[in-house]
Amino acid sequence: MIKKCLLLGLFLLGMLPAAAQSVVYDQTSSNGVRTLICEGINLGVVNNMDVNVALAGFDYDGTVLYSLAVVVGSGNSTTIPAGGKCVLTLSNGKQYELETVAGGTAVLQNMDVYMDGVYQSYQRFAYYNIKKSVLKKLKKGVASIEFRMQPNNYRVTFDADVLGSLLLNSREVIDAAFDN
Repeated sequence: MIKKCLLLGLFLLGMLPAAAQSVVYDQTSSNGVRTLICEGINLGVVNNMDVNVALAGFDYDGTVLYSLAVVVGSGNSTTIPAGGKCVLTLSNGKQYELETVAGGTAVLQNMDVYMDGVYQSYQRFAYYNIKKSVLKKLKKGVASIEFRMQPNNYRVTFDADVLGSLLLNSREVIDAAFDN
């Protein structure tokens, strides 16, 4: 009996991070694309620039695509170029280049969307495509992430795999919302 209770407790504790993940944006556009963005993380300030990253899911007629939703702090002149890249480096050294979604780079004040608190105070915003197969590999841990921007790139490294865990938990939330 004690083993069963302990096992159940560990199972529930393991589910806690996924359950704690919240959705900050959930809208369906006029062309039928449902966009869901989970709560993100501020990766920190580098060269007077802070960057928030979250996972976004797009559902159109049962096809679900994922992107990193990236917003850059408004306190500097950095821009995210269209066609820009994000480089994810896993703990095992494997790198993945993620490209911006066509038309996904925008100035938030010109977008006809509403987002919760942290996203409202940012000016630059982009989506970077990330494949489901790459998301699965994040279990190995994310060592660093780099965004190619103008005039300066943004790069941050991780001691603990906070970003990988956040993205994996976000994927579970998105998949559940889309019944995927």
